[in-house]
Amino acid sequence: MAKYPNGMGHLALLPLAMRMAGPREAVWHAIIRKNFGVTHFIVGRDHAGPGKNSQGKDFYGPYDAQDLVTKYHEELQIEMVPFQMMTYLPSSDEYQPIDQVPKGVQTLDISGTELRRRLKTGAPIPDWFSYDAVVKTLRESYPPRSKQGFVVFLTGYHNSGKDTIAKALQVILNQQGGRSVSLLLGDGVRPDLDARAYSPLILISPLLMYYILTCIR
Repeated sequence: MAKYPNGMGHLALLPLAMRMAGPREAVWHAIIRKNFGVTHFIVGRDHAGPGKNSQGKDFYGPYDAQDLVTKYHEELQIEMVPFQMMTYLPSSDEYQPIDQVPKGVQTLDISGTELRRRLKTGAPIPDWFSYDAVVKTLRESYPPRSKQGFVVFLTGYHNSGKDTIAKALQVILNQQGGRSVSLLLGDGVRPDLDARAYSPLILISPLLMYYILTCIR
């Protein structure tokens, strides 16, 4: 909000998960916002669109959502603000509606799919796409695979070699570096658990469980 003019913007969070239902979801969003007292509702390109089908074709047209909200405008009683697809013009360092860009002018775009790929691989995200603080938060929420923790769970009968395998794997991961590796042995964890939570059968023939838990610190 610090990037908006003072007094011109207000952030109100709506804890609502996307259903990716396209135009019907746009109408649903309009109803919800109307119930919250909103007077104007921005509907952009491919609002709540699920993307492409198995044949690589879009499920909905780019502005089908706008058309459906407009169709029920009188019933919804909320003013829709249509928003065209925006594209970045490096020559003038600004965004413009794509249908207003003169032919031949260079434009740059990053799709949602491309953004997710860059977050997953740690690839750079240009400053013209988003504010540094926003990108920083996105990277913290969606770290690349190499920086994500994971668990290796080994289970089997007594003296089947789980202990040896787990310790060897711990050494290999430590040698690779870049990760904090923790080894949890079943014999060490079990005393801290309530024995009454286990059935007599399990208590008679317990399985030794080993965890290698890597944590990013």
